[in-house]
Amino acid sequence: LKAAPTAAERSVLARCREQLLAARGRRVPPLRDDKVLTDWNGLAIAALARASWVLGEAAYHHAAQAAAEFGLKTLRDEAGRLRHRYREGEAAIAAFLDDYAFLAWGLLELYDADFDPRWLREAAALMTTLLAQFRTEEGVLSLTAADAETLFLRPCETHDGALPSGNSVALANLVRLGLLTGEMKWAGEAEALRRAVSGAAGRAPLGHTALLCGLDLALGPTREVVVCGERDGA
Repeated sequence: LKAAPTAAERSVLARCREQLLAARGRRVPPLRDDKVLTDWNGLAIAALARASWVLGEAAYHHAAQAAAEFGLKTLRDEAGRLRHRYREGEAAIAAFLDDYAFLAWGLLELYDADFDPRWLREAAALMTTLLAQFRTEEGVLSLTAADAETLFLRPCETHDGALPSGNSVALANLVRLGLLTGEMKWAGEAEALRRAVSGAAGRAPLGHTALLCGLDLALGPTREVVVCGERDGA
């Protein structure tokens, strides 16, 4: 085992660090990627919210709340539509499918963590816009909105890679909204999307693992638990 450095050795190391920092300071510093992405924030909100109630960590819950507040307030344009990225005080670029699906996912997880109905309402509003703007004639969801300036073809992806696809997350969101609200319209939308994407999952199940999770949730069985009473009651 190596002994801890002596005071003299620590002094030498400190001077070496200063000289190294001074030498590096003469170089052009690398660029820093400091943009805020709506879809990635949605994933972070979902992870933090779930971790908050699984682990009982209030700090994770507060972080999820803060990120959700920022997204709903700052990552939108004047018409209320989401933007894809935020940097240096500017929210720009029309949002993609993943932006809507992932942020709605985060809000649903946040609702599960604190039962604030606002998160459920906001998630439902995002999914309403998602269906209106991203659904194609075939029923699959496109990566770009119908009114976005894009190529003459609207790309559609269902396979899950390092990140789940927007179609996979949207399906799970729709199923959860149906279960949480009891509104049949969400169940109908989930069924329509399930039928549109199930063929791809059947042909390559290992490439659609997140989609299969949504299909599993849709096909059930599920249990509904209703707790009645005063929020602060014993």
